[in-house]
Parts: sequence; C-alpha cells; structure tokens
Amino acid sequence: MDAPVEAERECQELVGLCLWDVFSDNHEVAAADGRLLDLGSMRAGGGFLAEVLNKQGGPKPPPKEPSEFFNDMVAKAGDGPQQAAFLELLRTEMYGDGGYTYMDFYMGTHMVGGRADLSPVYEMVFRRLRARGLDWKYVFPRLYAVDMRPLGKALDEKKRQESGEEEWEEYDPSAAFEEEQEEAQRDEEIAEMRESLDEAHRDAVEAARDEEPPATVRAYRAVYGELPEGWPPEV
Repeated sequence: MDAPVEAERECQELVGLCLWDVFSDNHEVAAADGRLLDLGSMRAGGGFLAEVLNKQGGPKPPPKEPSEFFNDMVAKAGDGPQQAAFLELLRTEMYGDGGYTYMDFYMGTHMVGGRADLSPVYEMVFRRLRARGLDWKYVFPRLYAVDMRPLGKALDEKKRQESGEEEWEEYDPSAAFEEEQEEAQRDEEIAEMRESLDEAHRDAVEAARDEEPPATVRAYRAVYGELPEGWPPEV
C-alpha cells in the first residue's frame, strides 16, 4: 500500500532540492555589486538548506536508519571514548536526530529531476532572486582528476618535523629510486586520466550545445528574458 502523500513536507523538500541546483553544483549567484552569495561546497550547501528547514519548524522528514555499511563501521571501530564520540557525531550529521541533514539535499534534484518538469519551481526561485537584484551564472558540469600526493607529502613532512627526525636519517638510495619510478608511472597515469576527462568534457559540451537547455537555464530565460552567462557552454 502506498504511503499517504505529505504535500507540505514534499513541497519544502522539493524547493530545497531546487535551491541546491541553483546555488550549488558550481553555479554562481551574485549581488548587484558583484559579491557572490556562496553557500560553500556542495556538501556545505546541503547542510545549510537542512539547517534552514529545521529552524523553520515545518514537517519533519521520515526517520532515517543507519545503513548496514555504517553499522559495520561502528562494530569494527572499537569502544574507545574518542571513537564513540566521533561515530556519534558522524551518525548525527548523516542521519540526523529527527530533522533534515545535508544528505537530504546533497546533489539536489539529480535523483528525482527526471520525474517531472521542475521549471515552475526554478522560475519561482529566479523571480525572487531578480526581485532582490541578484543574478545567476550557469557553470557546465565537469570532472577533474585531483592529485593528492602533494598533500600526503606535506603531512609526512609535518609529522617528520614534529618527531624531530632529520630527513637524511631514513634515506635509502634503493628505496628512493623505486619511489621515483613509481612517481613517474603515477604522473603518466594522471596525465592520461586528465586527457580522457578533457576529451569527455569536450564531447559533453558539443552534445549539450545541440540539445535543449537544462530546466534551470530555461527558467532563468523565462524570468530574466535572456540566457544566463555561461550558456551555451564553451569548450
């Protein structure tokens, strides 16, 4: 049997998801003086929307049960006070205490956007932005390959300095040569990955230019009377 429709709760959640699509996902909302209204990272944007809805006191979301993966992680973490405190903080952040969490809005409408035309919701958002003198810039989605090795080396160096060890104390010529070979191979792999991502991005941009604009862009055009900066995308 289908669960009863909770119109107010579903409406507030849908508006929250659409707001994430506008303010996050790498897009930019700017004031008339050029200041950006930035909600932070994609994850932080979801957390901000969850916090606002929780403070408004509307209908609560259905209870969330921790996943099997999370429960397994808890079981393997041990029962020390620090582990317990960290896991409790993580559980609250991911599953909440009866309210919304960043997980409810993270990635916006990507999971539900195909079920209906969301243009009317986006148009409502853009009408309110325009009334406040705000503008919006569209950013075409893109994936990047990030090399985390510099961060790892910096952490290792910090740890070495804190321990008081000299760099030459653990130097091994054979190990250093092997590490150089591994680094060179990793450089080549990352370069190939970046080239592959660049090619995929070029193909995606070319395909998008021949298709109908996304719902956010169509809604912006309906409200502002023109296409937003960033559309059509450029290679």
